[in-house]
Amino acid sequence: MSKSGMTDAQIAAKCGIAMSTLSNWKSKYPSFLEALKEAKDVANQLVEAALFQRAVGYSQPGVKFFFDAKNGVVVSQKYRERFPPDTTACIFWLKNRDPERWLERHGDDDDAKGVTFNLNYNLDAPATKKGDA
Repeated sequence: MSKSGMTDAQIAAKCGIAMSTLSNWKSKYPSFLEALKEAKDVANQLVEAALFQRAVGYSQPGVKFFFDAKNGVVVSQKYRERFPPDTTACIFWLKNRDPERWLERHGDDDDAKGVTFNLNYNLDAPATKKGDA
């Protein structure tokens, strides 16, 4: 695992220092603190990109291997593997990126039963921003 994906506790352990030492360095050396923040931001961006790919679906090249019994050799065949959109990733993405429209709403009164969702979304309609209507 790269240091950018590590927690402060993991970074301290990897460096062979106590958490208090790492905290002291972060306080004493602003450039060190900034470097840690930037590294963690890179890791967050990589995860965000991967989550987005899972949400919308993606494809990637692959290779399958077969045994050609007639010639007694292993043959490779390139192909494109398709990963369809993942519903859970879609929900997570939308709830966090556009909570006004996608966050679950619980009723205000004690008699409210269950949760309501905003499911009135037309995929064919062009996206609009607030105030564009």
